[in-house]
Amino acid sequence: MRTRFFNSSGFSLIEVMIAMLILSGAMIALSQSWSGSLFSFRKAQSVNTIVSLLKKKTTELEIKYKGLSFNEIPKDEAGGFDQGYEDFTWQSETQDLEFPDLSQVLISKEGGANEMLLTVVKQMTDFFSKSIKELRVSIIWKSAKREVKYSIVTYLVNNQEAGSFAGAGGATGGAETTTTLKVEP
Repeated sequence: MRTRFFNSSGFSLIEVMIAMLILSGAMIALSQSWSGSLFSFRKAQSVNTIVSLLKKKTTELEIKYKGLSFNEIPKDEAGGFDQGYEDFTWQSETQDLEFPDLSQVLISKEGGANEMLLTVVKQMTDFFSKSIKELRVSIIWKSAKREVKYSIVTYLVNNQEAGSFAGAGGATGGAETTTTLKVEP
């Protein structure tokens, strides 16, 4: 008769090793998930800050330029932000709007275009080109790895700059329309 020296109710070494392997795999997956979530949170926080700074600076410049003639608006400006935003700088650029010449499109249509339509299109093109100025505001974020530039374009409108156009009102400058947010690497 043989007696057993080992208790069969315990775990063998192989079973313990497999359990440790499964547990360590789960821990690695969990730590990577936390790391990715933290990275996403920090990036979202930075983008939120950048958008807020863009809105703030664009509004400041629109108020500053309101009522000025286009000749009084500086072509380029740049600067920094208050304490807490040392990693961010801003710059603004203004340029005349180059409205496309639509007369070529009208002439190329079947039957062409009459002189009156071409004259109206020419006057419209001149009016829009003289009364609209593009303002590009950019925020430059200098992170540890690289520099990222976020830009927004708005259009300043001053109908008094262009003179009169049939059917156009005489509004003063400063009206705007935000059109794009662009990330430039």
